[in-house]
Amino acid sequence: MSKSIDFFLDATRVDSLRIAADLKGQKTTQISITGPGYGTTEEAAYDDAVSQMNKLQTILITGSLPLKLDIVKLDTISPIAGQTFVKNALLLLVIAFVAVSLVVYVRYRQLVIIVPMIFISLCEIFLTLGVAAFISWNIDLASIAGIIAAIGTGVDDQIIVTDETMRSDRKYEGWK
Repeated sequence: MSKSIDFFLDATRVDSLRIAADLKGQKTTQISITGPGYGTTEEAAYDDAVSQMNKLQTILITGSLPLKLDIVKLDTISPIAGQTFVKNALLLLVIAFVAVSLVVYVRYRQLVIIVPMIFISLCEIFLTLGVAAFISWNIDLASIAGIIAAIGTGVDDQIIVTDETMRSDRKYEGWK
């Protein structure tokens, strides 16, 4: 949006925040307040950002503004920690996929069975992440665990169907 929200306390401006453009005209209950820190070094900028955050947090919590706010949760995550989180989450997803693929390989040892199972699992991952991107879903650690669990459940169902099919094929071979 084009204008900032200015916070005044006793006729003195204490902070000014910008509203993200994607919030314009939307009702939401989950808003993240972000802001920069200023300084000549990275450490000074970080200290300034933390100081501003603490000042704004105090103003919001003490009820100094003429409106009611319910603060549900306050979090701070450094960009470096966020970047590390994303790398580790993606690595975990790849490790889980490889582990499931190895289990399927050890169980069946036939490419005609293994390749479709792995292909379906990849499709499930891409569809889930595609829908998440389409609806602008914020993926956190719990979401990634849920995706891994859903893919694992899908593979479990595939294994059950394959085992039942192979068992029924063996049963009918005896009738020939």
